[in-house]
Amino acid sequence: DELFDWVQGYFQRMTTIVETRRGNVNQFVGDAMFAVFSMGCDALQCAVDMQASVEQLNVQRLRDDAKTTPIEVGVGIHHDVVALGILGDEKRHTCTAISASV
Repeated sequence: DELFDWVQGYFQRMTTIVETRRGNVNQFVGDAMFAVFSMGCDALQCAVDMQASVEQLNVQRLRDDAKTTPIEVGVGIHHDVVALGILGDEKRHTCTAISASV
C-alpha cells in the first residue's frame, strides 16, 4: 500500500536522526514514534533536526508535485528519570519506559 510505504520511509528518515542524536526508538504507534534519550539536550537537538528534515522533505515533495499538501509534524519532549524494562506476559511483551510522570 502506498500509504504504508510512505510512512515506512518517513520512519526510516526519522529513526536515522534519532540514532544520530544518541537516542533509541522504543516503539511505533500508528504514525507516531516514541524515542528515549539519556540526555535532554540530545532529545532537543533531535527535535530540531526532525523539524528541519520535514521542511526539506516538504520542499522535495512540492518540487515533485506543486499540488501536494505539506506535511506537518509535532514533536513532544518530556524530561524525567525513567525505568526501562520488559512488560507484558509470555505471549506478548515489549521493552518500554515507565515513570510516575510518563
